[in-house]
Parts: sequence; structure tokens; C-alpha cells
Amino acid sequence: MAEKKSGSSKKKSSTSSKKTGGKKAKALGTAKQPKPVAAKAKPKAKDKKAVTKLKKLISKPSTAKKKEVSPKQKAIAPKKKVAPKKKDATTKKKAQTQVEKTIEKAMDLLDLQSHAPVEFSSVLKSIDNKYHDYVNSVINNPIRQFQSTVDEYIKSIGDHGLPAVVAKAIDARDFTRGNSWEQANMNIMNALLPKSTVLNDLLKQAVAAGSVEAVKWYPEASGNPREIAEVLRPVLNHREAKNRWWAAIHLSKHAPDTDGLVPILTEAAQADWIALKLDNSSSGVTGKGEAAKALGRLGKKASDAAPALYELLDDQRLDSADAAQIASALAAISGDVNKIMSRVLPIAERVLTERRGMIIHGGDRELLTTVRNLLSKWHQSEGERSPVLKEKVALLENEIKYHISL
Repeated sequence: MAEKKSGSSKKKSSTSSKKTGGKKAKALGTAKQPKPVAAKAKPKAKDKKAVTKLKKLISKPSTAKKKEVSPKQKAIAPKKKVAPKKKDATTKKKAQTQVEKTIEKAMDLLDLQSHAPVEFSSVLKSIDNKYHDYVNSVINNPIRQFQSTVDEYIKSIGDHGLPAVVAKAIDARDFTRGNSWEQANMNIMNALLPKSTVLNDLLKQAVAAGSVEAVKWYPEASGNPREIAEVLRPVLNHREAKNRWWAAIHLSKHAPDTDGLVPILTEAAQADWIALKLDNSSSGVTGKGEAAKALGRLGKKASDAAPALYELLDDQRLDSADAAQIASALAAISGDVNKIMSRVLPIAERVLTERRGMIIHGGDRELLTTVRNLLSKWHQSEGERSPVLKEKVALLENEIKYHISL
């Protein structure tokens, strides 16, 4: 009877196992299929390094000290069967391979998290692979969560190319003082700009493509006078005037012996244009003053520009900040203090009359400081001076001293 019972119990267990097995199979059959995973992004260099380090750590033999066994314990303890070395090595290799696979999967998951969203995949395809890390860093920048400007920046890369977009972004540094929107935009763009080596490379490409912003800011990105000269000298023949003017302004500082600078800078001094919005909004200086400053750096080599500069000082519409730069440039180029003073004194008198009793702005202050310096040179120079002129100069000096001290 016992045997029969045991037999029947075996049958029951087998039938129950079949049922449960059927249920499991059914459950597996009806389970939702996982969504297809997008193609894995290639692991980054830094992730590969991390995997290599982990592999090395795994492959290192354990340095933990083994417990010493006394002779008595050795005698009492039964001898353990030692598995063949080959089997141990195989087992260890399998375990190590399994761990390596797990690590690689984890690193792939981490890499997928930082991979560019689908909406920006076309942007990455449109640029050189060497700039993918930079663009991915922009995509994953925390600022993007609360600034739509970042998405616009990324999308514009696909429309206009990375070099042109980066050149536009660095030009955000030149904002109008007092314009809070422009200043906020400058802060965002500065946070998105690439590191110096990448920035230098991209601006160099943008200069070759004819970007005015790239020519304007290239020396700041490079910092190497020889490289600046090599990149900007060909721009002196560019069809776009501002490209020529900015190239000549920069070369007057970094490569003053470059041929053909004086005619281009004279052209820039005679034109009506804004060089730097930041300087213009704070002092009133325009492209005229910026070009005159560059001519002053060339000194007597810019003597051909002197007649045009004297003519500019006769213009009643000339801003005081530009007049200050032109007068300083003429002092370096011609050194004729009397001639310069005859042109600058009326401008200074006009400024003092218009601003009498008021706090003067940066451009006026700059002009009056320049006039004061010219007056000190005028006192040192030789020549006859009428009593009327001396009285006029003394009055002007007192007025300048008063206004500058405010």
C-alpha cells in the first residue's frame, strides 16, 4: 500500500509540475516584447580607459595574506582534493570574462545616456567627427534645461556650419553696455564656447570662409603673433571692407612691418562704422578712432595718413572720443604739436561749453586728457606764443583740470 501511495504522489507531482510549467510557458509567450534598443553609441575614450583600468584590477592576483596553519592543524585537517590546475584556470577565465562583459554593458549604458538625442543626430552627421565631443558637451550642458538659446545654437550648427556659429557666439562678448539681454546672451555663449585649441582651429576656418566676427576675434583665440600674421595677412585683400579693416588693425599690433597697412587703415579711419559696441556705448569711440589708434602704433611709417587725419579733426561732427584717438595718433606720426593743437583746441572748447557744470562721459574725458597731454608737450616745444594764446591755454587747462577731477 505504501508503495502504491508513493507512486500516486509521484504522479501528482509530475502532473502539477507540468501544469506550472505550462503556465510559465504561457506567461512567457504572452509577455510584452521589449522595445528595440537604438544602436549603441561608440564608447568614449575616457570610458574605454575606465574599462581597461577595471580589467587590470580584476586580472591582478589577490594580495591578501593567507592564514598560517600550524603543524597540528595540518595533521588533524583532512587533505582536500585539489582540482586540476587547468580546470581552475578555465573557471577563473570564465568568471573574469563574465565580469568584463558586465562592466562593458554598464559603460555602454553610461555612454548611451550622454549620447546626442535623435533630434540632433543630423547636426552630428554634418560636422567632422573630431568635433563630436564638443557638440555633445553642448547638448549635455545643464544650461540647456532652462535656456532655449542652447537648442537654437545647436540647430544653427547644422544650418550654417560649426566654424561660422562659433564665430558668431564669440562675438556676443561685444555687447552694448546697459543692454541686459545682450549681456545675458554673452554669458550663455561664453559658457558654450569650446576650449582654446578647438576655438582657435574653428575660428581659423571661419576666417578663411570670410567671417567678419572670426577676423575680429581671431587674435584673442590664438595669442601667437606669428600665427596671427599667417592667418590675417591674406585677409588684407578681402572684398569685404570690415574684414580688411580688422585684419589691418590686428596686424598693426602683431605684425607692424606688414606691407599695405597704411592705405587700409586710412580707409577705415575715413569710414563711418562701429568697431566695438562695448567701447562705443561706454566712451563713444567708433571705427575711426580704432583705425587712428592702429595708425599711431605704426608711428612715422604712417606719415602718408597724416593729411587725412588732420582733415578729420576739422569735421564738426567728429565725436570727442575719436578726436582724442586721432590727435594722439598724429602726435606719434608727425609730432607737430602746434598744428595738432590748432585743430584740437576748438573741439575741446566746444565740449567744455556743452558740458559746463555737468559730469562728462568717457569719450569727453578721454579727449580732455589727450588735450592736457598735448598742452604739456606744447609748453616744452619752442616757438613764439602771443599773450592772447597763452591766456586761452591757461583758461583751458583750468577747465580741463576741473572737469577731469569731477
